[in-house]
Amino acid sequence: MKHLWLVFFLLFLTMHLSCQNLEERVQILEKENEQLRKKLEDCQSSPFIKLADHLENEKLGENSTHSREELHTILLEDISKKSTESAAVAKAVIKKTDDLLNYCELVKDNLIQRTGGIDPIRNRPKGCLDKNIGTELLIVEKKGGELKEKITILRDEILKIVGESPTYSNRITLKIDPFPKEKYNSWEEYKFTKMPLCAILPMIANIKAQAKESEIATLEYLKE
Repeated sequence: MKHLWLVFFLLFLTMHLSCQNLEERVQILEKENEQLRKKLEDCQSSPFIKLADHLENEKLGENSTHSREELHTILLEDISKKSTESAAVAKAVIKKTDDLLNYCELVKDNLIQRTGGIDPIRNRPKGCLDKNIGTELLIVEKKGGELKEKITILRDEILKIVGESPTYSNRITLKIDPFPKEKYNSWEEYKFTKMPLCAILPMIANIKAQAKESEIATLEYLKE
């Protein structure tokens, strides 16, 4: 009988140790799986994040030696010497550009916060591969339509100033791209439906870059 109890005890101990080893192995595999998932996410999102960071460069564009604010100071000084009316027009363009840039930032921050915020370790949005937030915020909640309207207003205002001058009108890169109307109901639906966050962020950064470039081209026109 004692031998039988000993056999049961050894069997129980063996099973217990096996379960512990199995649990430890499962934990190791789960950890390895999470590490692989993060590496895959980095591989998929890294090019987009780098592109967005590049487009956010304050010295992006033809005047890469100066920031936007520095160019404002330089150009407004020259424009003011020309006429107070031209200076007022220039300041109005700057204000409207600021409005669009601020709205882009608001949309970007909203997208990031609603997908988990910024990963403090990798210093990038946690929800890079989220494909629902673009549809939800920019289409269902109509933020994409508001963005389109602000782009259109600023572009139209700028083109009224530079007119048909090919030297400057060709530098107005801010625009609403054409889209296949037989497939999509709107520009924002074409641009953002089911797009992952890591692809939307460079789009917004590109709109900001185009707005800045168009603004500076307009100020240079007013300086002439």
